[in-house]
Formats: sequence, structure tokens, C-alpha cells
Amino acid sequence: MAGRLITSGPNKYARPGSVSLTTAQIISNVQNEQQRVNEEKNIKAEKAKQQKALQAAVFEFDVLTTAKKARYVELAGLETTLRNLYTAYAPPPYSAGEQANLNTAIGNINAMNSAIAVLTTRINTAETLKKSIQNQLISSSQAAAKKEFDARKPVINPKTKKPSGKKSVEKPIKGATEDPKRDGNPPLPFYTYNAPMVRSAYFRNEGPQSETTLRGISDAGNYSDAKNMYTPVKYDPITKLVLAAAPAAKGTIQMSRSRLDNTQFYNKKQDSAIDATMYGFKFLYNPTEVSMGWGIAEGFNPEVIQSGADGGITPVGAGLNQSTVDFTLLLNRIGDMTYLDSNGFITGADNPYPGNFNKLEDLKMIYKKGTMYDLEYLFRTINGPNATYTSSLNDRTADRGYLTGAQVELHLGDGLRYLVRIGSININHTVFNDRMVPILSNVQLSCHRFYDPPEIKD
Repeated sequence: MAGRLITSGPNKYARPGSVSLTTAQIISNVQNEQQRVNEEKNIKAEKAKQQKALQAAVFEFDVLTTAKKARYVELAGLETTLRNLYTAYAPPPYSAGEQANLNTAIGNINAMNSAIAVLTTRINTAETLKKSIQNQLISSSQAAAKKEFDARKPVINPKTKKPSGKKSVEKPIKGATEDPKRDGNPPLPFYTYNAPMVRSAYFRNEGPQSETTLRGISDAGNYSDAKNMYTPVKYDPITKLVLAAAPAAKGTIQMSRSRLDNTQFYNKKQDSAIDATMYGFKFLYNPTEVSMGWGIAEGFNPEVIQSGADGGITPVGAGLNQSTVDFTLLLNRIGDMTYLDSNGFITGADNPYPGNFNKLEDLKMIYKKGTMYDLEYLFRTINGPNATYTSSLNDRTADRGYLTGAQVELHLGDGLRYLVRIGSININHTVFNDRMVPILSNVQLSCHRFYDPPEIKD
């Protein structure tokens, strides 16, 4: 299989795909890789240049705006001086000295108005430049995400409106003599996460924080799999697509990769209620504390299980109930309500979300459910492909009033990743809007560890 080291035969220790390569093919592969590296460097350099230009434009805009406010204060003083002179000298005719004083006051006001007009023009120019650079950065991020999505999205059957089961064609590495598959494993799934918060709810990236970390702390991050969210840049070894183009340090709970097989099975059933989407729940803020505990699993031989001699079927239930991960999350949808109504964005409102998130169904759900919108994604993640149903009270929802014991992936940090089942969820809503929609909530999660075995490769 591709990706394995050849350890016997005449080509011992040869790299995968290097068997029977011609000199021209080797040269071509090396040149292609160098070209990719150079293109990556150029993209990074251009992005850094744009970000520096954006910071300069933002700085100039702020300076000019502050100066304009100061000029308006000065203008108010000059207008007060003119009114006082006019009152003191009334009624006309004015003496030569009075007329000179009035002319001077009027001249000062006209000069200040001209200065304000110049500042206004410069502010408009800075604002246009700022938006132009922002749009370029957003477009480049969206283009990368779309390229990745197009390469991984399933083929939809026009009749059933479901994935047809056809696999996207992967181009083999040039010169390779083996089937370019990931050691028999399916491609990594493309996850769908809940919407980020509005930009104003995150840390601003103009302050000192931006100088002390390379992590994307100012938004929710742009990645299709939480497994890659702490990797600066990770490429698919086959397609060379970027799997983690915009990492961010936000925790995530997502469906286990074993669900990929389950959803493919469910998708074969003629049931319109089945949703084959791989869901994930992205934290809006990271927890301030994480409590972890380990318990003894009694009644079996752990050495046998670790060796794999039991075939992977021996239950380890005793340890699961005692090994836990507990934490509390803050959900905040206060800022969202400023921009949304029952139809999505309020007419004339600018898109407030990082990456210009604009899924209409999600926007309507945020307006209607508030922080419970985020919990909907968590319920979808936990309860599986047939989680969503039509409730007589709450329309379409994945909140069935109970949790299944399905395993999910918990990504708390770069070294804190666990296979768990969520034993309980407790929510404390602390702020509501005028429709009694919760917009600020504390969510307590209690997770029970699963044994996370190594991946089995053919």
C-alpha cells in the first residue's frame, strides 16, 4: 500500500512511489515540490504584506478620525467666538476694528471647515483601502476553503438529494507505481460546525496579543477537521490540499471518524430523516478550567487489551465510568441579535462574522434559539445521523430530551485530545432578550473516556 516503507527486496528502504521511476520523473517530482514550496512562500509573503498594509490603513484611519473629532471641537469654539463678537458689536454698522475682528473669526471658521473637508477625504480613502485589503484577505481564505471543499464534497444524486456514494477522484502522485490510498483508510471527513460569534465578541488583533502569538485568537478559525486545528499548515499527502489553512485555539467536539462508516451505511437507507453530515460543535470561548480524573478498570487484563490479542472486543466498561473530563463553557450570542431578524441579516446590515459566514438557515436559527443554536450542533454531534426530527413544540430540532452513548472526539488542546462519550449536559441561561431567547449561557459538560486504540492499517 502507498505510504509504507519498503523493507525487503532490491529496492529496500526505497521511498513510496520511487520504484521504477525514471530519472526524468524523479527530476520532475523534485521540481514540482520545489515549485509548491516557492508558491507557498510567495502566498505567505503576500499575505503578510497585506496584513501589514491593513494595519497601516487601520492606524491611519484611527489617527485621522481622532484628528477630525479634535477639529470639530476647535470649530465649535471658533463658532462660539464669532457669535459672541456678533452679539457684542450689534447693531451694525461696525467700526473698522470690529469688522476686522469679525472677518478674522469668519476666516478661522472657513479654514477649519476646509481642514475638516481634507480630513474627511483622507478618512474615506483610508476606509476604502482598508475594506479593499480586508476583502482581498477574505477572498483568499474563502478561495482556499472552497478549493478544499470542492475536492472533498460528495457527489449528490439529483433524484434522492443525497450523496451517491461515489468517491471523488484522487490524482496519483506523478511516477508512483502503487495505488495512492491512505493505507486503506477513508479520506478524512469534512466537518460542519456551528457559526462563529460576531467579530466584536473576540479579541481584537490590533493589540499586544497579536505580537505574542501566531495562533488565531481573534476568531473561530477556518479548518475542516479539529484534528488539524493546532497545526500551522498541514497538507493532504495525496491531493496536496491545505487541511489546516487558518488554525485557531478554540476547543471542539466532533463526531468520531468511525461515524463516517455509519453515515455511509445510513445513507443507503431510503429514509429522508437521515442526515449524513459529519457535525461538530466548536467552542465559542475556551473553558477556564478542565477537571480530569482516572479510574481503575477492574475485571480484565489490560496488558492483553493493549497487545491487541483480544481482537479488540473485550469490554473496558469499569474504567469508562471512572475516567472523566469535566469543564464549563460560555456561550455568547448577545452581539448576534444586533444584526439578525427572522429572515436572516437585518436589511442594510454588514456581515459581522469572521470569514463572512452567511448560512441563511443557521442565521435564522441563531435569531430564534440564541445560544441553544450552538447546543443544536452539539446534539447533532452526539445523537448521530438521525438526531434531527420534527418536534410538536420546537419544530426541527436535535434535542430529543436525552443523550445517546455514542463516542465523540474531544479536542481541548494540542495535547488534550480524547475519545469520549458525553454523560451529562447542564445549562444555566443567565441573559435573555425580549423574546426570552437565551443569549448568554453557561454549559457544564461531563465526559467519560473511551479507550483510544491505535489506527489499524492494512
